[in-house]
Amino acid sequence: MRRRDFRDPRLTHLTPGVYMRNYEGTINNPPPTTRSPTPVTSEFVKRMQSTTYHHITTVHMGHLDAMNNDRLADKEAIEKRLKSFEQQLASLVTQAATVEKIGEPEVLVPSEKIDEQAEPGSDEFEVLDSSDKQRFENLVLSLDSAESSLDESRKQNTVLESDNLALKRRNEELEREKDDLKIRCKTC
Repeated sequence: MRRRDFRDPRLTHLTPGVYMRNYEGTINNPPPTTRSPTPVTSEFVKRMQSTTYHHITTVHMGHLDAMNNDRLADKEAIEKRLKSFEQQLASLVTQAATVEKIGEPEVLVPSEKIDEQAEPGSDEFEVLDSSDKQRFENLVLSLDSAESSLDESRKQNTVLESDNLALKRRNEELEREKDDLKIRCKTC
């Protein structure tokens, strides 16, 4: 049996690849009978280009903006932590400075109360009592703890600075990708 051809006889002049590009008419408005493909400047193609550009600008650029906003939020959080660490560092430095001002007290200090039997111009010294020694030991311990916390905060500060630099580099890369996408969308 002969195979029936159900195709529209008006479209037999078109090659398979040209049909989708050329035929935008209706049944009452058939395409022209010429075999040469029309240039791709129709309203359909322009509409597709505009929707593609709109899709790229709204979806991809929005995704990039969201990523960029997340990076900026991370950067702001890191900067806040850096500021708090700097404040802690400044307070620790002031504490260390006050402890250093006290210095290492001598074991013998001039007596504030001059003995009645001693002469007015004599240089008498009295030995520190246990409470003064305990106070001195507490000051030394607080100085050691302040120095250790200062070192830890410096280490954390260096780590945060390196993270901040990495985030800045990533932010610059995202900005470059965004500019490249804008250029590509304009050339679409």
